[in-house]
Amino acid sequence: MPAYYDDQRKSWYCKFYYKDYTGSRKQKCKRGFARKTDAAAYEREFLLNMASSPDITFATLRKSYVEFVTPRLKPTTIHNKEYIQRIYIAPYFDQKVISEITPLDVATWQNEMLQKGLAPTTLKEIDVQLNAIMNFAVKYKGLIKNPCMESIGKTHRDASKIDFWTLDEYKQFSACVTDFKYKVLFDVLYYSGMRIGELLALTPSDVDFTQNTLDVNKTFRILKNKEVITTPKTENSIRKIVMPASIMEELKTYMEKVYDLQEKERIFFIPASTITWYKNKICADNKLRPIRIHDFRHSHVSMLVEMGCSIMLVADRIGDTVRTAQDIYAHLYPNKQNDIAKKIELLVSQ
Repeated sequence: MPAYYDDQRKSWYCKFYYKDYTGSRKQKCKRGFARKTDAAAYEREFLLNMASSPDITFATLRKSYVEFVTPRLKPTTIHNKEYIQRIYIAPYFDQKVISEITPLDVATWQNEMLQKGLAPTTLKEIDVQLNAIMNFAVKYKGLIKNPCMESIGKTHRDASKIDFWTLDEYKQFSACVTDFKYKVLFDVLYYSGMRIGELLALTPSDVDFTQNTLDVNKTFRILKNKEVITTPKTENSIRKIVMPASIMEELKTYMEKVYDLQEKERIFFIPASTITWYKNKICADNKLRPIRIHDFRHSHVSMLVEMGCSIMLVADRIGDTVRTAQDIYAHLYPNKQNDIAKKIELLVSQ
């Protein structure tokens, strides 16, 4: 595996031939290495990767995995995967040859993750990422067996720890919001149950003031300092939400105040971080119990439960599956069984 010195650039490079996935012979040239050994190591890893060998390092494996899934997933999902890999997985496994990673290595890594005090859902996301990478190695890189034997973390947050505002608490907060654009934004958020990304993606074409509906069909976020609009989190997230007429009147008034608002322009163009800052300031200035922006969604569900809505109706309105809604919000229904029993008793006694 020869490496060459570039006199002009004062660095090392490698040049070699390989066969791609179609069997075609191609040449690869990679420049800019500080040392000859680095250039040679790059060539070795590249050729091993192309040969689907289990003797590649984990660093090469995870990069190959990201390249493989990138065309199949949303940019936001890829961004999250790369972040988790870089922060929590790469420092422990990157220098290891994948065929030498043992179940004990994985278990030791899991113990270190558990000691970081991360949320169970975060631990689950991290654990799932390592498992996915190793499954990729088994399927495409000749690894005999996935060394991930046990799992850690939880798929959903502990339902009893979900925070929310009651309707009275929200009204106290809303009464303290003096800036009209924030008043409308928080009202729409609270009374729709939308995710913040869904709300920030709304355009005038998504609003029907005749039917008082909001069409949720996309989501917004900042990704690598760029504004990105993609499809919603899941297929269930695509939905129409029927809103109270008074809230829609507020929204209409606000939209009329926005200069030259076009059909495909975002209605709310306030950064999510600024929304959080303003919400926290209102709570601090008025001694109100703070909740997260995402907890507005939980607060909406709590209000629906108090109104007697079924879990199926709740799931449909907030864009979740019934199973997900049950996993997250079942604890909000503890007295509903008693209510049903009392109603049946009334029928029986007639």
